[in-house]
Amino acid sequence: MKEENSSEPLLYDEEDTSYATWKESQMFSSSSRIRKSFVLWVINFFTSLCSAIFLLFLLAFFCPQFLVYCLQNMPGSEAEYAYKHFPLRDDIRWVKLPGDPEYWSNMLYMGEASPESDMAWNELIRRHGFRALDSEAQRLNLTSSLPLEKGGMSASLGVDHNLHCLRHFKQWYFKDYYYANKTEEDLAWIEGHTLHCLETLRKSVMCFPDLNLSPYYMDPGEPHHPTHISTWGVKQCVDYDMLNRGLDGRRYPRSEYPEEVKELLDAANRG
Repeated sequence: MKEENSSEPLLYDEEDTSYATWKESQMFSSSSRIRKSFVLWVINFFTSLCSAIFLLFLLAFFCPQFLVYCLQNMPGSEAEYAYKHFPLRDDIRWVKLPGDPEYWSNMLYMGEASPESDMAWNELIRRHGFRALDSEAQRLNLTSSLPLEKGGMSASLGVDHNLHCLRHFKQWYFKDYYYANKTEEDLAWIEGHTLHCLETLRKSVMCFPDLNLSPYYMDPGEPHHPTHISTWGVKQCVDYDMLNRGLDGRRYPRSEYPEEVKELLDAANRG
Protein backbone atom coordinates (compact mmCIF):
# COMPACT_ATOMS: atom_id res chain seq x y z
CA MET A 1 0.00 0.00 0.00
CA LYS A 2 1.44 3.34 -1.08
CA GLU A 3 1.92 5.80 1.78
CA GLU A 4 0.32 9.21 1.25
CA ASN A 5 2.69 12.17 1.34
CA SER A 6 1.41 15.78 1.62
CA SER A 7 4.82 17.33 1.03
CA GLU A 8 5.68 18.92 -2.28
CA PRO A 9 7.36 16.53 -4.78
CA LEU A 10 11.07 17.24 -5.22
CA LEU A 11 10.96 17.00 -9.02
CA TYR A 12 8.13 17.78 -11.35
CA ASP A 13 7.35 14.99 -13.83
CA GLU A 14 4.88 15.78 -16.60
CA GLU A 15 3.62 12.17 -16.53
CA ASP A 16 3.33 12.16 -12.75
CA THR A 17 0.00 13.60 -11.49
CA SER A 18 1.08 13.80 -7.85
CA TYR A 19 2.27 17.40 -8.19
CA ALA A 20 -0.99 18.59 -9.73
CA THR A 21 -2.94 16.76 -7.05
CA TRP A 22 -0.83 18.34 -4.32
CA LYS A 23 -1.22 21.84 -5.81
CA GLU A 24 -4.97 21.43 -6.06
CA SER A 25 -5.22 20.27 -2.46
CA GLN A 26 -3.20 23.28 -1.28
CA MET A 27 -5.44 25.72 -3.19
CA PHE A 28 -8.56 24.10 -1.75
CA SER A 29 -7.11 24.23 1.76
CA SER A 30 -6.21 27.93 1.39
CA SER A 31 -9.65 28.81 0.01
CA SER A 32 -11.29 26.90 2.82
CA ARG A 33 -9.27 28.80 5.44
CA ILE A 34 -10.25 32.15 3.89
CA ARG A 35 -13.93 31.20 3.93
CA LYS A 36 -13.71 30.09 7.53
CA SER A 37 -11.94 33.32 8.54
CA PHE A 38 -14.56 35.43 6.79
CA VAL A 39 -17.42 33.53 8.41
CA LEU A 40 -15.81 33.95 11.83
CA TRP A 41 -15.31 37.69 11.20
CA VAL A 42 -18.97 38.11 10.20
CA ILE A 43 -20.11 36.20 13.28
CA ASN A 44 -17.88 38.28 15.57
CA PHE A 45 -19.01 41.53 13.93
CA PHE A 46 -22.72 40.81 14.33
CA THR A 47 -22.19 39.49 17.84
CA SER A 48 -20.45 42.74 18.82
CA LEU A 49 -23.11 44.82 17.07
CA CYS A 50 -25.94 42.98 18.84
CA SER A 51 -24.14 43.38 22.17
CA ALA A 52 -23.73 47.13 21.62
CA ILE A 53 -27.40 47.52 20.65
CA PHE A 54 -28.46 45.50 23.69
CA LEU A 55 -26.26 47.66 25.95
CA LEU A 56 -27.73 50.86 24.47
CA PHE A 57 -31.21 49.44 25.03
CA LEU A 58 -30.43 48.74 28.67
CA LEU A 59 -29.01 52.25 29.14
CA ALA A 60 -32.00 53.84 27.41
CA PHE A 61 -34.42 51.84 29.56
CA PHE A 62 -32.74 52.02 32.96
CA CYS A 63 -30.48 55.10 32.70
CA PRO A 64 -31.86 57.43 29.97
CA GLN A 65 -30.36 60.56 31.53
CA PHE A 66 -26.89 59.00 31.57
CA LEU A 67 -27.24 57.99 27.90
CA VAL A 68 -28.31 61.52 26.90
CA TYR A 69 -25.40 62.96 28.88
CA CYS A 70 -22.91 60.69 27.10
CA LEU A 71 -24.29 61.51 23.67
CA GLN A 72 -24.27 65.24 24.33
CA ASN A 73 -20.72 65.18 25.68
CA MET A 74 -19.07 63.16 22.96
CA PRO A 75 -15.88 64.67 21.49
CA GLY A 76 -16.86 67.23 18.87
CA SER A 77 -20.40 67.64 20.19
CA GLU A 78 -19.56 71.04 21.70
CA ALA A 79 -19.23 72.68 18.29
CA GLU A 80 -22.54 71.27 17.07
CA TYR A 81 -24.40 71.72 20.34
CA ALA A 82 -23.28 75.05 21.63
CA TYR A 83 -26.26 75.50 23.97
CA LYS A 84 -25.01 72.81 26.31
CA HIS A 85 -26.40 74.35 29.53
CA PHE A 86 -29.81 75.32 28.13
CA PRO A 87 -32.53 73.16 29.73
CA LEU A 88 -34.66 72.78 26.57
CA ARG A 89 -31.96 71.53 24.23
CA ASP A 90 -34.41 69.37 22.26
CA ASP A 91 -36.10 72.58 21.08
CA ILE A 92 -32.94 73.87 19.39
CA ARG A 93 -32.54 73.06 15.73
CA TRP A 94 -29.94 74.56 13.43
CA VAL A 95 -31.05 75.55 9.95
CA LYS A 96 -29.06 76.74 6.95
CA LEU A 97 -30.28 79.97 5.38
CA PRO A 98 -29.34 80.94 1.82
CA GLY A 99 -27.84 84.31 1.03
CA ASP A 100 -30.39 87.13 1.02
CA PRO A 101 -29.48 90.69 -0.08
CA GLU A 102 -32.42 92.03 1.96
CA TYR A 103 -31.45 90.18 5.16
CA TRP A 104 -30.50 93.42 6.96
CA SER A 105 -33.17 95.63 5.43
CA ASN A 106 -36.35 95.13 7.46
CA MET A 107 -37.61 98.70 7.82
CA LEU A 108 -40.26 97.61 10.31
CA TYR A 109 -37.52 97.24 12.91
CA MET A 110 -34.85 99.65 11.67
CA GLY A 111 -37.08 102.35 10.20
CA GLU A 112 -38.67 105.45 11.70
CA ALA A 113 -40.53 105.22 15.00
CA SER A 114 -44.18 104.35 14.43
CA PRO A 115 -47.01 102.36 16.05
CA GLU A 116 -46.43 99.58 13.52
CA SER A 117 -42.74 99.38 14.45
CA ASP A 118 -43.63 99.35 18.15
CA MET A 119 -46.03 96.46 17.61
CA ALA A 120 -43.38 94.48 15.76
CA TRP A 121 -40.80 95.01 18.50
CA ASN A 122 -43.31 94.23 21.23
CA GLU A 123 -44.16 90.96 19.49
CA LEU A 124 -40.48 89.98 19.55
CA ILE A 125 -40.24 90.41 23.32
CA ARG A 126 -43.86 89.91 24.37
CA ARG A 127 -42.99 86.83 26.42
CA HIS A 128 -41.61 87.48 29.86
CA GLY A 129 -39.05 85.41 31.68
CA PHE A 130 -38.17 81.73 31.81
CA ARG A 131 -39.31 79.33 34.53
CA ALA A 132 -36.29 77.32 35.70
CA LEU A 133 -37.08 74.10 37.55
CA ASP A 134 -35.59 73.73 41.01
CA SER A 135 -33.02 71.17 39.79
CA GLU A 136 -32.01 73.50 36.95
CA ALA A 137 -31.75 76.44 39.33
CA GLN A 138 -29.38 74.44 41.54
CA ARG A 139 -27.21 73.42 38.58
CA LEU A 140 -27.07 76.89 37.00
CA ASN A 141 -26.70 78.93 40.21
CA LEU A 142 -30.13 80.55 39.96
CA THR A 143 -31.31 79.78 43.49
CA SER A 144 -31.14 83.45 44.54
CA SER A 145 -33.58 84.49 41.82
CA LEU A 146 -37.19 85.44 42.53
CA PRO A 147 -39.38 82.41 43.30
CA LEU A 148 -42.56 81.90 41.27
CA GLU A 149 -46.03 81.26 42.64
CA LYS A 150 -46.57 78.04 40.65
CA GLY A 151 -43.11 76.62 41.30
CA GLY A 152 -39.63 77.10 39.98
CA MET A 153 -37.39 80.16 39.87
CA SER A 154 -37.64 83.17 37.59
CA ALA A 155 -34.88 83.65 35.04
CA SER A 156 -34.19 85.76 31.99
CA LEU A 157 -33.02 84.38 28.67
CA GLY A 158 -30.03 86.23 27.24
CA VAL A 159 -31.77 86.64 23.89
CA ASP A 160 -34.77 88.30 25.58
CA HIS A 161 -32.54 90.79 27.34
CA ASN A 162 -30.57 91.48 24.16
CA LEU A 163 -33.77 92.21 22.23
CA HIS A 164 -34.93 94.46 25.05
CA CYS A 165 -31.64 96.36 24.79
CA LEU A 166 -31.87 96.68 21.01
CA ARG A 167 -35.37 98.10 21.29
CA HIS A 168 -34.11 100.45 23.99
CA PHE A 169 -31.38 101.69 21.63
CA LYS A 170 -34.01 102.49 19.01
CA GLN A 171 -36.12 104.31 21.60
CA TRP A 172 -33.11 106.33 22.71
CA TYR A 173 -32.23 107.16 19.10
CA PHE A 174 -35.79 108.45 18.59
CA LYS A 175 -36.06 109.91 22.09
CA ASP A 176 -38.03 112.93 20.90
CA TYR A 177 -40.74 110.46 19.89
CA TYR A 178 -40.59 108.13 22.89
CA TYR A 179 -39.43 110.40 25.74
CA ALA A 180 -40.90 113.76 24.81
CA ASN A 181 -42.49 114.24 28.24
CA LYS A 182 -39.64 112.94 30.38
CA THR A 183 -37.85 115.13 32.89
CA GLU A 184 -34.12 115.78 32.86
CA GLU A 185 -33.78 113.34 35.75
CA ASP A 186 -35.68 110.69 33.83
CA LEU A 187 -33.55 111.24 30.73
CA ALA A 188 -30.34 110.93 32.77
CA TRP A 189 -31.50 107.57 34.10
CA ILE A 190 -32.53 106.40 30.61
CA GLU A 191 -29.14 107.41 29.23
CA GLY A 192 -27.42 105.36 31.93
CA HIS A 193 -29.65 102.40 31.08
CA THR A 194 -28.71 102.80 27.42
CA LEU A 195 -25.01 102.58 28.28
CA HIS A 196 -25.76 99.50 30.39
CA CYS A 197 -27.40 97.94 27.33
CA LEU A 198 -24.33 98.75 25.24
CA GLU A 199 -22.10 96.83 27.64
CA THR A 200 -24.61 93.98 27.87
CA LEU A 201 -24.60 93.52 24.09
CA ARG A 202 -20.79 93.72 23.96
CA LYS A 203 -20.51 90.93 26.53
CA SER A 204 -23.18 88.83 24.83
CA VAL A 205 -21.59 89.10 21.38
CA MET A 206 -18.21 88.08 22.78
CA CYS A 207 -19.68 85.28 24.91
CA PHE A 208 -21.53 83.73 21.98
CA PRO A 209 -19.95 85.10 18.79
CA ASP A 210 -21.69 84.82 15.45
CA LEU A 211 -19.24 82.82 13.34
CA ASN A 212 -21.13 83.08 10.05
CA LEU A 213 -18.95 84.53 7.28
CA SER A 214 -20.08 87.55 5.28
CA PRO A 215 -18.47 88.61 1.98
CA TYR A 216 -17.17 92.10 1.28
CA TYR A 217 -18.01 94.13 -1.78
CA MET A 218 -16.86 97.51 -3.08
CA ASP A 219 -19.05 100.50 -3.77
CA PRO A 220 -17.00 103.20 -5.57
CA GLY A 221 -19.98 105.56 -5.51
CA GLU A 222 -19.92 105.74 -1.69
CA PRO A 223 -16.94 107.95 -0.71
CA HIS A 224 -17.58 107.69 3.05
CA HIS A 225 -17.86 103.90 3.09
CA PRO A 226 -16.45 102.36 -0.12
CA THR A 227 -16.40 98.77 1.21
CA HIS A 228 -19.43 97.01 2.64
CA ILE A 229 -20.30 93.68 4.21
CA SER A 230 -23.06 91.89 2.33
CA THR A 231 -25.57 89.22 3.34
CA TRP A 232 -25.10 87.00 0.30
CA GLY A 233 -23.29 84.28 2.26
CA VAL A 234 -24.98 81.14 3.59
CA LYS A 235 -25.83 81.35 7.29
CA GLN A 236 -26.35 78.73 9.96
CA CYS A 237 -28.95 79.89 12.48
CA VAL A 238 -31.15 78.58 15.25
CA ASP A 239 -34.73 77.99 14.13
CA TYR A 240 -36.15 80.86 16.17
CA ASP A 241 -39.81 79.95 15.62
CA MET A 242 -39.20 76.40 16.85
CA LEU A 243 -37.31 77.73 19.87
CA ASN A 244 -40.17 80.06 20.79
CA ARG A 245 -42.70 77.23 20.54
CA GLY A 246 -40.59 75.25 22.99
CA LEU A 247 -40.29 78.23 25.31
CA ASP A 248 -44.06 78.74 25.52
CA GLY A 249 -44.32 76.01 28.15
CA ARG A 250 -41.73 77.73 30.37
CA ARG A 251 -42.93 81.32 30.20
CA TYR A 252 -44.74 82.85 33.14
CA PRO A 253 -46.84 85.98 33.74
CA ARG A 254 -45.65 88.74 36.04
CA SER A 255 -48.56 87.91 38.31
CA GLU A 256 -46.51 84.96 39.62
CA TYR A 257 -43.96 87.25 41.24
CA PRO A 258 -44.10 87.81 45.02
CA GLU A 259 -46.58 90.48 46.03
CA GLU A 260 -44.00 93.15 46.92
CA VAL A 261 -42.34 92.74 43.52
CA LYS A 262 -45.67 93.21 41.72
CA GLU A 263 -46.32 96.39 43.69
CA LEU A 264 -42.94 97.82 42.69
CA LEU A 265 -43.51 96.92 39.02
CA ASP A 266 -46.96 98.51 39.04
CA ALA A 267 -45.55 101.70 40.58
CA ALA A 268 -42.78 101.83 37.95
CA ASN A 269 -45.29 101.39 35.12
CA ARG A 270 -47.45 104.19 36.48
CA GLY A 271 -44.43 106.46 36.61
